[in-house]
Amino acid sequence: MGEKALGRNLTVSGAVLDDTIVYDATLPRVTFTIVQVPGDAKEVERLGGLAAVLTAAVNDPSAARLDVVVDDVKPDLLGNEVQAIARGRLGEGGRFYADEVLLKCPSRYEEEIPQQAQRSQ
Repeated sequence: MGEKALGRNLTVSGAVLDDTIVYDATLPRVTFTIVQVPGDAKEVERLGGLAAVLTAAVNDPSAARLDVVVDDVKPDLLGNEVQAIARGRLGEGGRFYADEVLLKCPSRYEEEIPQQAQRSQ
């Protein structure tokens, strides 16, 4: 979407990179990076399921990445290779400011397909 995405309500999804998680309890604010994963069910299945796709994504240095900022306490499930689904707005500088973050542990949701970026209504 390029520049058209700035300020719009969006939902994005990706695999969390563990070493990018930073939590400031004084604000509270958590920031982390997500890595793009395929959104097509057949592609995820072909690649071995959601857990395999999340693992491959975090190990692919060429995969697209997005920094996410959440003004809230750090969720317990936030960690490496967890699927994060965030709703919010893309800000200047390419950071995504999330109003809501949902996390899925790959071992519990191996059959589910990641929800890729889409415009919220």
